[in-house]
Amino acid sequence: MNQHTRFKLEMSQLRDFIDETKKEVEEFNRITAENNLEDSQFLRRMKTRVIFSSIEAYATLMKQSALSLTIDQQDIFSEDEILKLKDLRINQEGKEVTAYQPLKGNLKLAFDAYNRAVHEEGYKADFGSERGKEFLQAVKIRNRIMHPKSKSDWQTDENESELVDKAWVWFGEHLATVGRKLEEI
Repeated sequence: MNQHTRFKLEMSQLRDFIDETKKEVEEFNRITAENNLEDSQFLRRMKTRVIFSSIEAYATLMKQSALSLTIDQQDIFSEDEILKLKDLRINQEGKEVTAYQPLKGNLKLAFDAYNRAVHEEGYKADFGSERGKEFLQAVKIRNRIMHPKSKSDWQTDENESELVDKAWVWFGEHLATVGRKLEEI
């Protein structure tokens, strides 16, 4: 399979996956609205899980796509970067073991790797803007909910729920920007 065909296949898979994860979030919103479910701690936690699992899934797919697109190009990624793209590291015994990165680093890696794979160097995820900082605040909410240390870690308020919504929009805008740049290639 040539590079152009591989690129088209990877783009198709990425679009299909984007559609599926968008449906996941839309389905959550639809079920909530249709059943007139009142805002609750459970719904806030569930929304956070749905949104961030979708974001993490995108990051994984982008990393896998970057690897697939560059399979014939040995000079794009270092050995260490390839391991990170595969969520691996070398342990003290010299064996590959699973090594997940914190979400911010994983997103930076995913965007950078995907851009490098398609030779689009000019785009980086912007965590320094006000909206990027809000995204990182939402990540802290996600981390607290997903790894609770006390009952209070599971408690979220309306403002935190809004930050999670903003995180989804911020990420979607970055993903759309990458998509537009890739279509120009």
